Amino acid sequence: MLQPLEEILALDEQIDQARDLSALKPIFHRLNEIASQHADDFDVQLAAGEAKQRLIERGNLLKTKTRSMVPPAPPASERSRAPLPAPKPSASWKRAMRIGSVCGAAIALIVIAVLVVRARHNGGAAPAAVAVAPEPPPPPPQALRIFTDLEKGTVSLDDQPPMDLVEGQFILDGVPSGNHTVKVAGRDRESVFSFQIADAQPPSVTGPVTARNLSAVVVASFANQARIVTNAGPMKLVVNGQRESDAGPAGVDLKNFQAGVDEIAVGQGKDLRGMKENFGPAPMITAFLKTDLNIGTLIVSTGEDDVQVFMNNKPYGRKTQRGQLRIQTIGEVNVRVAKDGFDPAPPLTAEVKKGEETRLEFKLNRTPVTAVLQVTGGTPGAEVWIDQRSVGAVGADGSFLYSAVPPGNRTVELRREHFVPKRYEHTFTAGQPFTISGGDAVLAVLPPPPPPPKKEVEVVKEKPPPPPKAGSIADFEDPLKWKEDNGGYVHSGAAFLSYSMPPKGQFTFTVQMLKGAKARWRLMYLDPRNYAQFEIDNKTFVAKVISDGKSVDRTRTPLRNLDKQKEFTISIDVAPEHIVHKLRSGDGWMPLDAWSEPGVRYGVGKFGFLVQGNDQIGLADFKFQPK
Repeated sequence: MLQPLEEILALDEQIDQARDLSALKPIFHRLNEIASQHADDFDVQLAAGEAKQRLIERGNLLKTKTRSMVPPAPPASERSRAPLPAPKPSASWKRAMRIGSVCGAAIALIVIAVLVVRARHNGGAAPAAVAVAPEPPPPPPQALRIFTDLEKGTVSLDDQPPMDLVEGQFILDGVPSGNHTVKVAGRDRESVFSFQIADAQPPSVTGPVTARNLSAVVVASFANQARIVTNAGPMKLVVNGQRESDAGPAGVDLKNFQAGVDEIAVGQGKDLRGMKENFGPAPMITAFLKTDLNIGTLIVSTGEDDVQVFMNNKPYGRKTQRGQLRIQTIGEVNVRVAKDGFDPAPPLTAEVKKGEETRLEFKLNRTPVTAVLQVTGGTPGAEVWIDQRSVGAVGADGSFLYSAVPPGNRTVELRREHFVPKRYEHTFTAGQPFTISGGDAVLAVLPPPPPPPKKEVEVVKEKPPPPPKAGSIADFEDPLKWKEDNGGYVHSGAAFLSYSMPPKGQFTFTVQMLKGAKARWRLMYLDPRNYAQFEIDNKTFVAKVISDGKSVDRTRTPLRNLDKQKEFTISIDVAPEHIVHKLRSGDGWMPLDAWSEPGVRYGVGKFGFLVQGNDQIGLADFKFQPK
């Protein structure tokens, strides 16, 4: 049976392989079960939390790819009074739209994975890093946004049924390419406009913008390009403090616009309308519809979702979505924000004026859950141990930093062969560093032992030591997990089958995939979050490095002319300075991978086979010759 941390790591690998939301649901439930069963285990809680975060990110990415349409969620205060059924979208929109003021999270733009081999592998030397360029991310979805100061109203898009504004807002991600018409209505007020939008192209307003008892400003933006169309004009236009050509029904291209937060002012005097909103890099249509009511808009920006907003010390009815919250109000306000897991942010005050938008930016920092151990001016090469567990070594410059110390009473030791060790007891506090420096960080050299007294001894020629005993299948830590079958051995079901002998020498074996597409084994296995993993099938040999739970492909070697072969004879040479893999090919050996980097200690940790899910592997002719 897998240990909790090993099972979490196996579940984490399944997250990246999920192709739809249904595949993520059982993983999420199992992570919850593991976390509840080990509520007092800090390492399990931390690993489960990180895996859940990656699951949520994967789910958001899959949601964005499917672009399914959902109705806007009403405020919590209205759900119990008047639950409304979701409108039934047409078949073409079901695959392309996702509607609501609280839907989705932003798509990641680009990921560059940099593998840093942990300090304990490097002996303090500069870490070896491998940069991996991932597949290009999907483009951000095309969007339609409508911001009004209407107390109540509806939005109709093309031939779809009208949908309610939620506190004056309507946001739609994944707008299909093509021509569309929008109608916004509220009591005796109405605005209609049409637009054209397409992936990775500047959108456009394709007809007149009409408005009754409203002033309408429609912005068609794409990256650093934008064009404004209004229902009336010409009117004075200022963007980010710089004067532009007058705005009007014919539209005007903006010179001072840029992706990000832009401040737009249309009109002057009592007719001045101010807007301050964040514009993303994707094609986007944003409509600002303003009444002549004595009201303005407060935008609370936090960069985080589900943040509680307090106005004048009273909690607001909705929490942030898409990193911000828009509130219709007027006059001076005092605002503070709060979210579990984040440090308190200082409150801010603002004066919200009629017809204008005022934006307050809050920066939220996550509350640390671990403490920091730092060594400065220490003995180079000294190993650092916390509670009898090695966490790295002091570098050549005498420095060391470890930022994942669980809070509480801990024992810290500095050790190095031929030096006097030092031991410290310290109560670590989350987010707080504990520094060992100066004389406390320097180890004294052990004096050499006195020479033995001289005496006449008979010189006896010693026999050379016998070669190290070769290892076999019986030397696995739990050999009973292998079932003998026709001269070989078989294992079924998820497990990490670790070998008991130190992996310094030559492994040879024939592995067969009886059930499952890949054979997997690990070297340099220190714990479930730090090891090297190797995988083979009849098409590819893959070498990965997992550091602090983050997996990066180190090399990927195509295999040719193997057809449907599911049995491979492998040779692995493990030495302190390298790991070399070869594949039996006819009467010879074909090189698969030679891994050698300065500062990396390849002989540390354990060797073992990894079996996932319901897979089944066979093993024959297993031998290990230590060196």
